[in-house]
Amino acid sequence: MNLVFAPSGFQASPEDEEVPNASLELEHIYGYNGNLPHNIAINADGSLVYAIAAVGVVVSQETKQQSFFVAHNEDITAFAAHPEGRIMATGQTDPKGAEKCYTCVWDSTTIPPAEVSCIRYAVCNSCNFLLALTLILTLILTLTLTLTPTPP
Repeated sequence: MNLVFAPSGFQASPEDEEVPNASLELEHIYGYNGNLPHNIAINADGSLVYAIAAVGVVVSQETKQQSFFVAHNEDITAFAAHPEGRIMATGQTDPKGAEKCYTCVWDSTTIPPAEVSCIRYAVCNSCNFLLALTLILTLILTLTLTLTPTPP
């Protein structure tokens, strides 16, 4: 059953069958989601880092420019920052398509923010599971990064 119909007298041209040669580019995000607990941090460069919708946003305090971590395809439901401020962990539930829930670990000091790792789960039933897992992941990151020397 079709719910969308062409207007009366409409004649499609051959170009209408082709996918347009165009794309969208994210330039700026307006707003802040205060419903996600602990979803704002200051990174090692002094930039503000937060999550809104499916995007991790890094805002330079000096230039007010934004850069974006866009590895998620659904709303971010968990956010954690490493105490040193470089590494962030974000998690999502309810992914689109056949994908599973996942948590991404990313470097907030690169432009654009770079994915370090992405962990996908076989089963995910609740947002609380991801929140707990992200906090555990942050503790693991704290130990790992503390024990791993940073190159000069």
